[in-house]
Amino acid sequence: MQEECIGYIDNEETNFQSYTKRLKRKGISLKCRNGNVSKEQVVEWLVQNEIKCFLVDYRLKPQFSYEGTDLLFYLRRVLPDLPCIILTNYTDDSLKENLVEDYLIFDRAILDKVGSDFDTFVESLKKCIKVFNQRMQLRIKRYEQLCTLKKESGLSEKDYEEFLSHFNLLKSYGYVDDIPTELLESEVENKIDKLLDSVDKLLQEKKG
Repeated sequence: MQEECIGYIDNEETNFQSYTKRLKRKGISLKCRNGNVSKEQVVEWLVQNEIKCFLVDYRLKPQFSYEGTDLLFYLRRVLPDLPCIILTNYTDDSLKENLVEDYLIFDRAILDKVGSDFDTFVESLKKCIKVFNQRMQLRIKRYEQLCTLKKESGLSEKDYEEFLSHFNLLKSYGYVDDIPTELLESEVENKIDKLLDSVDKLLQEKKG
């Protein structure tokens, strides 16, 4: 069974090893990130570990400088394809808070349950992983379409911004080559084109 990686950030590591073993038996690799790390460091860790679903503790303070919901909104902007699940001891508070209405919310106790409750939770994780994979495939397809359009007829300013957005995200996950971003900028491309035109003219003059 091929394992898929999910991430977990919590303000304690009490039962992490137990959770890891239980999920491993279900074909899921659980990786944990603790400590007072910045949001940027969390993103870097998620990408480096190829995390396809992220479990976030609702209450991260005081061990962290931000709450789980703060991190989720940051991730929505930076890694929009990554499904996130909120784990909390305060499910009523989470459900009432409009800020997290788009996310799946589970009581933290679900990780210690057995039987159908835990199996249902695992199925939710696998669905999230499937969603991530599908989103990335759609992003790759759109990126390839824009690449073709860029080569054939060029891109509008709006399409070019979309192209860069797809490129930067796919590059982070290792789906495309690590081409220096500055080489993708229209201004640089124009300068290169002008330089090549000048070289062509010089060659033509020498031939004449």
